[in-house]
Amino acid sequence: MKTPTETPPTDAPNTAPDADASAPEAKATAAGTTPSEGSSPPTKKPAKKDPLHGVTLEAILESLVARHGWEAMGRAVEIKCFLEDPSIKSSLTFLRRTLWAREKVEHMYITNDLRPAWRKRGKGRGPRS
Repeated sequence: MKTPTETPPTDAPNTAPDADASAPEAKATAAGTTPSEGSSPPTKKPAKKDPLHGVTLEAILESLVARHGWEAMGRAVEIKCFLEDPSIKSSLTFLRRTLWAREKVEHMYITNDLRPAWRKRGKGRGPRS
């Protein structure tokens, strides 16, 4: 039988109350860093800026219509919602469901390029202007 004064042998380090006070320092030095180094968040490389971050599709359409008008947008991206009875509402509905058309409109907004696709391909394609 054990007596109350005996403690069982353990492989754990000294867990006396005075050792707990220095535990954060001991953990930090064991990892090879000081407590001041471990407290700051790691720095990240700045990501490439997304020119469309925070810009809604509605704002993109309104900007393009104000700059170029529906007719020029219809020539650049031949979609019915730009050519026949165009409106922001019908365009938003179509562009939210049709990824390829949305990508073209977003590209048009970023680059401010309204040339039709056949003029972008190079020489020998489409009519000359």
